[in-house]
Order: sequence, then structure tokens, then C-alpha cells
Amino acid sequence: MVRSKFLMASFAIVSSGILGLMTSATATAIPPAPRTLPAGNHMYTIPCGGIPSLFSVKAKTAAYTLIGETTSIQDSGCGYGMAFNPVTSKSYSLAGNNSTDFWPLVRVNLATGKETFVANLTVSGSLSPITDFPAVVAIGADGKAFAIVKNTLYRLNLTNGVLHAIGATSAVNDIYGFALNPKNGRFYAIDEERHLYSINVSTGAATSLGTVPTLGGIWSLTIDTDGVFWVNSSTNNDGNGIASFLKSDPAGTLVSSSGPMTTYSGAFEITY
Repeated sequence: MVRSKFLMASFAIVSSGILGLMTSATATAIPPAPRTLPAGNHMYTIPCGGIPSLFSVKAKTAAYTLIGETTSIQDSGCGYGMAFNPVTSKSYSLAGNNSTDFWPLVRVNLATGKETFVANLTVSGSLSPITDFPAVVAIGADGKAFAIVKNTLYRLNLTNGVLHAIGATSAVNDIYGFALNPKNGRFYAIDEERHLYSINVSTGAATSLGTVPTLGGIWSLTIDTDGVFWVNSSTNNDGNGIASFLKSDPAGTLVSSSGPMTTYSGAFEITY
């Protein structure tokens, strides 16, 4: 899958309603109510397209509020792999670069939107920046950071961007979402074809947990303190929406936000 395919979905308007399949075939079926975030949780995103900017997001309605323009890092046009460090309360992202395909690691100021360049991702022993696509980041409850680049899990140094290989995830498709579940301390990933995995960060092994029945691809993953999974997903009318589900039963618990407009982004984050 090439990056240019995803950028066409930027700033599309979506209709209200659930993203998943309705459990009833009747015309009078009522979609489940959108979820809200637990108290103390906050959602942010850096959409693709236009001037790179940070937004806060109201999960229930998908209402976006502009915080500020990010600093353009090496002509970046997107954000990917946004991750919150619960130890330092700092946020990080990968500044998607449409011209060189390098992966600049940046710190994101959630009060202003400004991005501060840390380093291009490199593998230990190499001076060449990582160019494989896609790449995502997740940070554990202990502050240790990990990245999945293509389908390999790495330990990530947040001060210099150096990656140390742990092992292959053996995922069937490219992974666009990778996150810590703060409720149980475990890591999960989701690929563009909606397959959900648990990730063993000691070995890189990915264990399949089923498929989330949204109507299109999934480009990001973040998890709140109640253990509810949130994704940015394309819809059947070529737009994008926010949907949430539970790991225990993703097909039966899928619920979407009710907002009239969301955008494509590989960078959604929940802080707490």
C-alpha cells in the first residue's frame, strides 16, 4: 500500500451513524450511542493535508478544535504514531515526510501544537535514516518506547531516535496503529485491513485477536484508561471517522463518533 492512496481521504465530510455493521436489518434499528472518554482523558490528532496542525478532539462528537500549527519538520505533511509517555507526560509523533520518506521523531507541545525535532529514526550501527513505510510508536507505562517499522518491532530511544531490533511481528498487512492499553499495561496493534493483534514487546510476536468490522482501512490506534480502543477509519463514502471498540468483542461493540466531519490521520493520541 502506498502513502499517496491515503492522502486522498483528507478533510472529507462523513455522515452520522455507525461505521460498523448494524446488528439489526430493520429500518428502525437505532445506532448505539457514541462513547465518551473517561474523566481525565483527552484526545488529540495531527491530520494529514493542508498546513500541519494539532487539534484536540471531542471523542463523542468528533468535534475538532485547533490548538496550533506544528513546526514543519523536513517538509512533513502528516503525523504518524502519536504516543503519550505517562512517566514524563510528554507526547511524541513521527513527522510523515512526503518527499524523502525519512521518519523524524518529534516532541509535540500539546498546549501550542509546536513540534520539536528530536532525530531521524535510525537502526543501531547505521547512519542512514529509516525509510521503510509505515512506522508507528507506542510508549509503555514505565516510559520505555517501542516502534514498529514495516513489520519489525524495535526498542526506541526517545532522546536520539535510535532503534534496536527486537523481532518480527509477522503481521500479514502493514501496521498503522500501535498503542499501550493503560488499563492492563499490554500493547496492541492494528493493520490497515482491520486485523487486531496483541504485541509481545519482549519478542515482537503478534497474536491475532480478530478483525474490526469497520467499512474501510484503519490508520491509527489509541486506547483510553477504561481499555476502550479508538481508531481513525475510512468509511463507505470515502470519508473518515472515529470509531471505538472493546478488545474482548470488537465486532459486537463497535461504536462511532457522531460528528459530521473527521479527517484522515495516522496520529491520534489519548493522554491521561
